[in-house]
Amino acid sequence: MEQKDFQQEEKQSSENGLDTEMDINADADISGSAHLNEPVQESPESEELRRELDEMKDKYIRLVAEFDNYKRRTSRERIEMIQTAGKEVIEEMLEVIDDFERALSLMENAEEVGAVKEGVKLIFNKLRNKMEARGLK
Repeated sequence: MEQKDFQQEEKQSSENGLDTEMDINADADISGSAHLNEPVQESPESEELRRELDEMKDKYIRLVAEFDNYKRRTSRERIEMIQTAGKEVIEEMLEVIDDFERALSLMENAEEVGAVKEGVKLIFNKLRNKMEARGLK
């Protein structure tokens, strides 16, 4: 009995121009999936967001590249500084070694022990001053 009532209501609504059925498969009559590949119109807001996203990506890529360059540059500078510092210390020590060589050659013919002692003390003080200048105490 209920089915008769339902069918009568459908007839009346379709005669009155009311469609009670909901067509959930609106694109069922379109064959294939071609309708799914149609370009979607983007709103101006989404275009603006996409532009901002592209700008942020560009900034990020540039920042990463800049940081990599910074790491390489500081690493290279650190190596150069260590090499230069070692070179400077060796050059300063060469002066002291030259003084010791001169003192050794003079000691062979020296008759006064006091003069030899004074010369060795001067060289020792020179070495100590150079080391203190480099931070060694």
